[in-house]
Amino acid sequence: MLGLPHSTEVNSRVAKEKLYANATLAPQLRDMIKDQIEAIIWRNKLADSTAGISAGEEVKEIQVFEVQLRQRSLDKRVLPAIAKAIPCMRTWRGRLRTGGLKWSVALAKL
Repeated sequence: MLGLPHSTEVNSRVAKEKLYANATLAPQLRDMIKDQIEAIIWRNKLADSTAGISAGEEVKEIQVFEVQLRQRSLDKRVLPAIAKAIPCMRTWRGRLRTGGLKWSVALAKL
């Protein structure tokens, strides 16, 4: 979808239970994730090992996650909560909206 090399593809589903285990979420926020998110899929990993991109001083690799929504809107607290819960998502840079999907890019300082 983003035109990235096949060597960068991960295509691994992130279980919501893992999110809940990795972050302390208020019950209301947990319910929002359950109600508003259909799935979270780790789509790509851009790194020296997958794309021949050397690690920089600040950014070692880039992870791309697809967040599939159950509805047309998403509470503004949900994506930051997901970023906090996924260990590699150290820096939140934003999202690109295409159709019914929201793409999130995380820059990892591993």
